[in-house]
Amino acid sequence: MVEPTQTFSAERLRRLESEVARLTNAVKELAVLNDIAVAAGGKLSVDDTLNEVVEKALKAIGAEQGSLLIATDERERGMKTLVRHDARSSLRRSYHVGVDITGYVLHRSEPLLIPDLAEDTRFEASEEERSMIRSVLCVPVVSRGRLVGAMMMINKTGAACFTEDDQRMLTVVSSLAGQLLANRQLQDEASRRERELVIARLNAEKTQEIAEAKSRFFSNVSHEVRTPLALILGPLEELARKASSQEDRERFAMVRRNTSRLLHLINQLLDFSRSESGSLTLRPSQGDAALCLSAVASSYLQAAEQKGVRLTWLAPSELPGWFDQDKIEKIIHNLVSNAVKFTSAGGEVRIHLNRFEERGGDGVRNRVRIIVEDTGIGIPKEELESVFLRFYQAKNAGWGDEKGTGIGLAMVKEYTELHGGQVTVNSELGKGSTFVVTLPWDSEGVTEEAGPEDCKSEDPDADAGLSSAGGASVLEDDRSPLLLVVEDHDDMRDYIKAHLKGAYRLIEARDGGQAVELATVAGPDLVISDVLMPGLSGVELCRQLKSDIRTSHIPVILLTGVADAEGKLRGLECGADDYLTKPFSWSELETRIKNLLETRRRLRERFSKRVILDPGEFDIPSVDEAFLRRAHETVEANLGDESFTVEELARGVSLSYSQLHRKIRALTGMPPTRYIRSIRLLRARELLTRNSGTVSEIAYAVGFGSPKFFTECFREQFGMLPSEVKKA
Repeated sequence: MVEPTQTFSAERLRRLESEVARLTNAVKELAVLNDIAVAAGGKLSVDDTLNEVVEKALKAIGAEQGSLLIATDERERGMKTLVRHDARSSLRRSYHVGVDITGYVLHRSEPLLIPDLAEDTRFEASEEERSMIRSVLCVPVVSRGRLVGAMMMINKTGAACFTEDDQRMLTVVSSLAGQLLANRQLQDEASRRERELVIARLNAEKTQEIAEAKSRFFSNVSHEVRTPLALILGPLEELARKASSQEDRERFAMVRRNTSRLLHLINQLLDFSRSESGSLTLRPSQGDAALCLSAVASSYLQAAEQKGVRLTWLAPSELPGWFDQDKIEKIIHNLVSNAVKFTSAGGEVRIHLNRFEERGGDGVRNRVRIIVEDTGIGIPKEELESVFLRFYQAKNAGWGDEKGTGIGLAMVKEYTELHGGQVTVNSELGKGSTFVVTLPWDSEGVTEEAGPEDCKSEDPDADAGLSSAGGASVLEDDRSPLLLVVEDHDDMRDYIKAHLKGAYRLIEARDGGQAVELATVAGPDLVISDVLMPGLSGVELCRQLKSDIRTSHIPVILLTGVADAEGKLRGLECGADDYLTKPFSWSELETRIKNLLETRRRLRERFSKRVILDPGEFDIPSVDEAFLRRAHETVEANLGDESFTVEELARGVSLSYSQLHRKIRALTGMPPTRYIRSIRLLRARELLTRNSGTVSEIAYAVGFGSPKFFTECFREQFGMLPSEVKKA
């Protein structure tokens, strides 16, 4: 009975010893892993990290030499291709058996323990290698689930060969090496992507800067070109109107037609610039497509007749809808211009506009189709797909000197797609071409982004003919309105002055800064200002005038060579009362001046006939409303003070006497003394209506020193006696 007990105890002891050994090895492995992790954590590169792993593995296993070999993933070239290894290995001097051993492990993806290389027949080694290498331990390295290399240890220090415990230790270390490698690679990838993101952001910012610079350049060039064009078209209209012979009229018409063509090209270049910078936007407003088509088509009648080309168009009597009128005009302009240009004498250009319904999976949709067909030279079939590309020009020899800029049809495509439509072309060489633009059409359901505008052609013939402002109807005396003309271009400023001289009194300024001073001192009835000027721009000038209580009542007309809707919107947002694009029609400018002055006159008339306690009942800017409220409150606060003067009112609203006089007269049509008296009388009528005292008591209460004078003034303003109000 004793032997079984002794046997059991011996087996249990062996198991315990084995478990202790396992735990000891596990603790040792954990210690090694911790040392490696701590040491590798401070390394900055993958090479430094892997070298640290080799150092710790050599120490933990007690090997004489060691290498961490990272192989490429190009399996077709063989996994034996090494790209990184331990430079200290003496086996690197020449091709050695270590390469075969590593390749063996990589191809099988399993550890290899060679107790004695001399007795292993699987690998051929030289005599020198057999004398140097006793035992080899090699294990695969896996990173992110992929075999990436092998770790090899050579010669166990002070022992015959490596053991299975060494193999387990090296396997654990290689696993950590794979994780560290994966972490480093992920960090490197994150850093690389972060650098790429920074570079991409810098490139995007640079591209945006370039796009903005290009846009500013084109806008400035547009302004510089439009001003001379205005100076050409203005006198041209006057000369053409005075032309006596048919020959002179035809010459003027030719100059005007080509000047208009130049203006059209400038606008096209500007839109091309906005398209490249991504700032080309759609601004729909309510209009009549049929009217637009007729306006544009009619502007090409004379050019077609001179070439002997018959131009006809067919459209409904009206076709209302919401669309970007400027861009639709430009679509028609480009297509009709090309059709007339490339059609020879005796040919024909036909334009059609119609509305139709298109049925699809999502129901019935309204569409509009614009068709421009000609009997011209046509386009080769192989070039049809390229005609809408930017800067593309057909190689058809028949085009001769009629080649254009190469951006007209490209912009037609841009404008069409901006509307959500499409453009197609069919053509046969020598027989003509047909361009079809199809657009979605909404008669009433589009939110308006820009106010409705009349559909106008860029050709002065289509808009205003050869009309001129004509003679002045108002003498230049002290009673005529005073206009301030602000323009940095000397010729343009002189021309505006020459045109308006006689009808108005005029003062001038070369820039916005000078204009602010003049407007504050002189108090003009209206300001006409250029937009792009050195120093203070027209927009900033307008903003300053409208925000200053001394000048907020003055109407401002802005003139600009920049024709984009965004620029117009900025001008109107700053408080401008009107906005005109150069070159403009003189009759249009004169009409807008008269309309603004007349609006101010009617406003003053309403004030003078009906002084009210609440200025908010009148349609006036908030700055002017705030001024009138303040003035009204100042008078009310001194209502019973008979000695209250205009100078005291000026101090109460922080203006000089002359500034107050101009401001009150501009807003109410009354001098300040009458304005003060009107408020006193208005309050008196209110008190009389409430029966708040006798006529004499109320007269004294509202600041009249004499009841008799009060009665006279009351009857003059209200057409009845104070006693009659009191009785009622």
